[in-house]
Amino acid sequence: MSYDLTLFAVVPGEDPDDTVGELLESFDDELDPEEIPAISAAVAALVTALTSEFPDADVDARRDGTHALVSIEDGALTVDVFHNHCDVCITYAIPHDDAWFLDRVGRVAAATTAAAQLSDLYDMQLGEVVDLSAGASAMSASFDDTANELSDIAAEYGKASQRGGVFRKLFGRGG
Repeated sequence: MSYDLTLFAVVPGEDPDDTVGELLESFDDELDPEEIPAISAAVAALVTALTSEFPDADVDARRDGTHALVSIEDGALTVDVFHNHCDVCITYAIPHDDAWFLDRVGRVAAATTAAAQLSDLYDMQLGEVVDLSAGASAMSASFDDTANELSDIAAEYGKASQRGGVFRKLFGRGG
């Protein structure tokens, strides 16, 4: 499980939420073969900017449907790079503090803004476009709340497992 954000560029004059909706809906659209060189260049520029910001990151290039996708992984941070947006995922599985979280998101945002003007940040958990400087506390609180809930769930299932009752805990009967 991860905390998910999307960096994108708002269409001038359009509501940011509408832009995100259109972006997500268009993901299954077939790409025009004539656009592939420009798309490849856009992805390459984003990957270059991100790998210069995170030089020790692992880079994995693959296709996802009709889209080229490059994943950049740096510990608890994964950035999936598409030609018109970047998905930022921060895992709950590796502990980190608010400063780490905000630093990584800020560094990704700075790199994508410089490379492709992808400066608008949509927080999937909050369901809204956030200003990184103003919305940082809400993002951080949302991340912490979910991380704590997952910790509590894991601890509870760990206790059930020690008693041999995971199946009973999950399904209400012995196994």
